[in-house]
Amino acid sequence: MGNGKTSIRAGYGLFFEHGAADEANTGSLEGSSPIVLSMTQNNPRSWSTIGGGLAYPLNVTAIPTKAVWPYVQQWSLSIERELPKNTLATFAYVGSKGTHLTTERQINQLQPLAASKNPFGLHEPLHYSGYNPANTNALEAGDCSVGSGGNFILENGTPVASGQSAFTNMEAACYGAPNTGDAGLPDPNGLRQSGYFGLGEIYSLENVANSAYNAFQATLRRTEKSLTVGVAYTYSHGIDNASDRSDTTFVNAFDLRSNRASSNFDQRHLLHISYIYNLPIYRALQSLFANLNSDPDSDSQTINRPPSSYLTSHLGKILADGWQFNGITLFETGIPFTVVNGGSPGGVATLDNAGVANGTGSGSYPDLSGLSAHSKRPAGGNNSRSVGPLLLNPGAFVAPRGLTFGNSGRNVLNNPRRTNWDMALLKNFPLLRETNLEFRAEAFNIFNQTQFRIYDPTLGNQAQNTVSCYGGYSSGYSAAGGDGTNCLTGNSFLHPVDAHRPRTVQFGLKLEF
Repeated sequence: MGNGKTSIRAGYGLFFEHGAADEANTGSLEGSSPIVLSMTQNNPRSWSTIGGGLAYPLNVTAIPTKAVWPYVQQWSLSIERELPKNTLATFAYVGSKGTHLTTERQINQLQPLAASKNPFGLHEPLHYSGYNPANTNALEAGDCSVGSGGNFILENGTPVASGQSAFTNMEAACYGAPNTGDAGLPDPNGLRQSGYFGLGEIYSLENVANSAYNAFQATLRRTEKSLTVGVAYTYSHGIDNASDRSDTTFVNAFDLRSNRASSNFDQRHLLHISYIYNLPIYRALQSLFANLNSDPDSDSQTINRPPSSYLTSHLGKILADGWQFNGITLFETGIPFTVVNGGSPGGVATLDNAGVANGTGSGSYPDLSGLSAHSKRPAGGNNSRSVGPLLLNPGAFVAPRGLTFGNSGRNVLNNPRRTNWDMALLKNFPLLRETNLEFRAEAFNIFNQTQFRIYDPTLGNQAQNTVSCYGGYSSGYSAAGGDGTNCLTGNSFLHPVDAHRPRTVQFGLKLEF
């Protein structure tokens, strides 16, 4: 605008990544057959006989036969403006798009059942040894019982015969369920008729995932004499269908689009405030004693040497000058995490609720109840047998409909927001010539605010994000329990797994020469 106070900047870049280490290349075959054998042989069918012997279904890793390089496009547009009173402001839009990103699919899973062929009604979970759906808590044979003729007879009275599409998925879902004994049920590896016959799980590395990131960024910086203050705020949203190669939230390998959600590292709001203040102690004391010396009524006039002369001496300047106070304060929203359906000891739902023998990741999700996870939490969630407070309402989730993946989806909740104050006090002691001694007193999380996490991505799926208990019929099979079922006492679901660092104070000396 002719005054040199405004800058407009824009940029675009295209960046390719050829992959390294174990990412979509031959290094990924290190733990695969035939060098490393992993096999399962529990209750085989005739399919596993080769030449009169038993063929154990091997688990293998598959890599692309043609290298596809992932790439990311990045772009930005920013406006920087010098404001009055030594203030600089910047506003920017930043975006990126990742293409051909690496993900891992279990391509030998069973085909999921079409909704139109599902024998379970809406809000009707699978009971592997279960409750009577007519609201009595009497145990029954459950949906996994096999009647005469080898057919499943569901608790709602619907028969599932061997010729129906749901039959194979029922076999896979019921296999391994507690209290069923797996009587007469085949190993799920023997059900992979439509996949790769004779093999177990196939982990296929493919460059088929994508991502998108969009952000508004604003910064404000002001310097006034000895004080510098900076404020940075970002509103952003990262979306993808695989945040890394082995995203453990992948439940349906045949539908990558259904995995599209907020990125595992997405943080919607970030506000950081930084400050640096060179403490004017030396100048303040000089001014104080100068005023005392100029007062004819001051007792300091009786002193042979004015106090200011001591202060202006070399030793006084070393002790009083060079102090600095700085710190950073942050307010951040938590990263998202997935709620996993783990089934219930009471006989409601199974980990492989869709009956596809996917063998990796979360297996399935619970269904949404319609309540908000941030609504009032049940009082029984805070008890002496559960570690830490109940941070969200488990009543937001119910048992998934039988033979489905559940509808809550990936990354449906977020860790608690975080507020943190770090501060430091520094003092520089100039020594001989170019030698300097720096003293530092630093305090992290100085107010010792407890900052819980429900989900820590370094730990993977755990009890804190896994539903392991559902209430009975009249409670709607709620993850908060009910209908005579206590899902709160001693439960870890939606309780903290850990916390960010507590208050930590450290001291240091640094000699520069």
